[in-house]
Amino acid sequence: MIDLIRIHYSDKTILEQFVEDNETLFPNYISIGNYRKDFFTYPRYADILGLQAITIGKECAFFKISLHYLANILKGEGEHNYNDFTYSELCTVIDCLCDDIIDLDTTNITQLEFGININTSKSSKDIINNNVLMYKLKSPTRNIENIYKEFKYQNYIVKIYDKATHFKKLTKGNQNILRFEIKYIKKTEFNKLGIKYITDLKDKSKLKKLFDDLLNKLDDVLIIDDKYIKNENLEEIDKYVHQHFWDNFNREQRNKKSKYLKRLNEILKKENLLKIKNEIKTSLINKHNYLINN
Repeated sequence: MIDLIRIHYSDKTILEQFVEDNETLFPNYISIGNYRKDFFTYPRYADILGLQAITIGKECAFFKISLHYLANILKGEGEHNYNDFTYSELCTVIDCLCDDIIDLDTTNITQLEFGININTSKSSKDIINNNVLMYKLKSPTRNIENIYKEFKYQNYIVKIYDKATHFKKLTKGNQNILRFEIKYIKKTEFNKLGIKYITDLKDKSKLKKLFDDLLNKLDDVLIIDDKYIKNENLEEIDKYVHQHFWDNFNREQRNKKSKYLKRLNEILKKENLLKIKNEIKTSLINKHNYLINN
């Protein structure tokens, strides 16, 4: 569920003084290129259990860490996030951090990642490379063949990637693990869901809103089964799966654009070309239900 969080301290002296006063908690408090604690250069960094978590700059400070990674480290399983991260584990990590870090529970989250790992019947590499085509009728803003596709918008990023390849040594490369994730890069996106502080992430109703938002964004991802290549409507479908076709419509042609989009969706449903997407959605729902209840 929750992975990376970033919490911004507008008054950096609060966090800076706290780190300096707790040497046992932050033994590796250093500056870039400098290992003398008495020589002040910025930015300065401190880690928690080997994970870089705190950055102190000249003007501000922030706390940034993967809750999923930290949960696995606390369990003695090392640094990774390809496994399941349950609600109870999330709450344990949040409580530990709030007990250890000053004002963490009353300081605003500014960035947040929410994602779920699922197993797929088809190779996750093939799904990413061949079936995931567009988001909101736009091509990926970043594309690493067979591994990762990213769609970046002003306030958030939609990520789809092969988690088994990401951790090939740990998974032994024999699992199809697909991760669908939303990275909120502007707090307005999750503030409107009622999430402001790290403790809000213990509220199941707010986690449900994050999950609903994830599903809504999945609905806007164009994922088409392979067999469309042999479909009698190939020529028409192929026209619709390229961004340049949709970019040709200006604002005055919104109705015409909507008409073509409706036509595309009709073809995909009629020709049964949404099996992969439906499987992904069903798996996400099932996995979320499991995670939130454990």
